[in-house]
Amino acid sequence: MSVVDDAHDSPSLERRTVVYKARPLPLRCGVCDVECDSYASFTAHCLLKTHKVLLDPSKRFDPRFEDTRFHDPRHAGDSFDTLPTMAKFEAMQRYHATVFDFLTAPMDQDGLENMLSWAKTARRCVKLSADIFQLSAREVRSISRYCTAERAAEVWLNCFVLGDFERGLTGYALDVVRHGWGALDTHDDMHDRELMSCISGLDF
Repeated sequence: MSVVDDAHDSPSLERRTVVYKARPLPLRCGVCDVECDSYASFTAHCLLKTHKVLLDPSKRFDPRFEDTRFHDPRHAGDSFDTLPTMAKFEAMQRYHATVFDFLTAPMDQDGLENMLSWAKTARRCVKLSADIFQLSAREVRSISRYCTAERAAEVWLNCFVLGDFERGLTGYALDVVRHGWGALDTHDDMHDRELMSCISGLDF
């Protein structure tokens, strides 16, 4: 007996029917924060390139930032797509330079305090791991002196934030743009260990 026959002989499957139940109007796209008053207009919205871009996990940049400095030109739709190749290149160069300048600008007080907190955490990790790495008291003091707020800021910027920005305005780069350096935190334990390793020079 085939698989199809097995399914046919099942009383529960025989009684099943496919029922389509339309969603009530208006239809809302939560991704784009748009409401449509008809099924046709909702379908048309879902076919828009701007809608598809927001659904693409490789392009997590939200074009609804109030600050237009962070509007990726590629999210401008037809006004970008119809540009000549060199004009597209120049627009992307300006955008990249603007965001890069923002990310590499001097930190505000909240950012500096956050970096100091990470430096203190790194020093604490060094002290707690002294036995594991067979560090003498002198080595612990020497490594701890290296774990400064300046070092933490350098590691965050060059190893995490700019690295993510190379792949687009995503990850930690997006965190800085949205919430500032003062709120920057690791996304998971793996990155936490990587950050402590980079700041201290120890392989946690």
